[in-house]
Amino acid sequence: MDDPRGNFEGIGSNPLNPEDMYKNMNKRSGTNEEKRLEIIKEMNGFRDKDMQNTDKIEVIELVLEDLQSMNVIYRFKNIKSLTLINVDIDTIEGLDDCCFLQELWLNENSIRKIDGLQNCTNLRALYLCSNQITTIENLQTLKNLEILWLCDNKINVFSTIHSV
Repeated sequence: MDDPRGNFEGIGSNPLNPEDMYKNMNKRSGTNEEKRLEIIKEMNGFRDKDMQNTDKIEVIELVLEDLQSMNVIYRFKNIKSLTLINVDIDTIEGLDDCCFLQELWLNENSIRKIDGLQNCTNLRALYLCSNQITTIENLQTLKNLEILWLCDNKINVFSTIHSV
């Protein structure tokens, strides 16, 4: 039989503390940045200790999450591999201080322009498949780029690829 306090017969005798219940219900509350950091933490199995020292985190992977913006990535200055696939982002951002980034997967988003990568000079692989990109641009500073995947975009002219 249901207990109005949320405790059910046979499922333990201590009801959840209302304060803990509120925290769990609103775990992703707060600013958008806090919400995004919480998503990154949860989906990558990071501990609170990891999130207090983000300079030690080198790999982040998110797939099918409602991230909407990658602006919090600036906190992960030593990141080497970043995967944000189908996370509802439309702008490449937050990478200004990520000079150690070597591999970037941003497939299946709504990105319209290749931008925000000028300081990612160690980038070797860039995957931007299934976005809304129309022009190949802003890759001149990526001297170490070996792999560039742009399939399933809206690119009509490939003449700018020679400058890469």
